Amino acid sequence: PLLMLWPGHIQPRWVRDVAYSQLDIAPTLMDALGLRADNHFCGRSMLPETTQQQPIPLHQPFNGIYLISVEYPLKYIAHRLTGQEWMFNLKTDPHEDHNVVRQYRGTDELKRLRAAVRRLEQNQRLIEEDRIWPGE
Repeated sequence: PLLMLWPGHIQPRWVRDVAYSQLDIAPTLMDALGLRADNHFCGRSMLPETTQQQPIPLHQPFNGIYLISVEYPLKYIAHRLTGQEWMFNLKTDPHEDHNVVRQYRGTDELKRLRAAVRRLEQNQRLIEEDRIWPGE
């Protein structure tokens, strides 16, 4: 959960149908402050009201690194070490018992979730190579 209080600037509301992550905090703060600048943020501002869910990339660094993307109700997991993939429908399978990745082969949903994982990998590579901002 995120609670932002700024009377007179941010209207109170409760977002229930769209998921966000910590990656969305920096773009939200920039939006709230009216700052416009080039950046490499992976997230998006939470201030505009929307019902459109965007993929949320996640990283689990243990046991060979799992990269995850969630676009509710779908959750995609890629194991970097083995290349194995899983997909779960969290609405119908909240305990993640049934891998349905084969049912989504070639679909736009799987393409979007894979792309979100690739963006996370690319962003990490930029950070490691100190290529976020141009050098002097």
